[in-house]
Amino acid sequence: HYIKDPLKVKLCKGAKLLIRKIFSKGIPIVIITNQSGISRKILTWEDFFLVNEKIIEQLGKPNPISAIYANSHLSVDRGTNWRKPNPNMIIQASVDLKINLKKSILIGDRLTDLQAGYRAGIKKLIHVMSGHGIKERDEVIKNFNDGFSNDLEIILINNLLEFPFKLLN
Repeated sequence: HYIKDPLKVKLCKGAKLLIRKIFSKGIPIVIITNQSGISRKILTWEDFFLVNEKIIEQLGKPNPISAIYANSHLSVDRGTNWRKPNPNMIIQASVDLKINLKKSILIGDRLTDLQAGYRAGIKKLIHVMSGHGIKERDEVIKNFNDGFSNDLEIILINNLLEFPFKLLN
């Protein structure tokens, strides 16, 4: 799961369609990503930038991505650490881009993605079974059935083609 070769970049099923539809509505699209492989010396920041350039190229012009926030922390210590499940990257993005988190939607394939979104105040969380999502679905269900607020909406989808587009209205 540490991609460093831009030639191996392949968008998830439905990603381009979803991102283009969101972009067409003028909604900011932000990528929030942990990149511990950089601190582990598996890849470099340059590798990371080249992979992101390839992703953006595959999404087409104009570039639909408003911002990418990344960290290479290994620890999840709270405080100023940006590693998810800490919400700090999401909160910083909301300040920088003037995003209302209560009206935002977070899509992630990891439990830590959803935890970070929840901790940032996002009320609509979507878990997708791509990447890590297959092995983490049961953990997501268990964690979000145990004591989270009633105004939180968790949506489980198999791939991005199943995204509930009614949420964009």
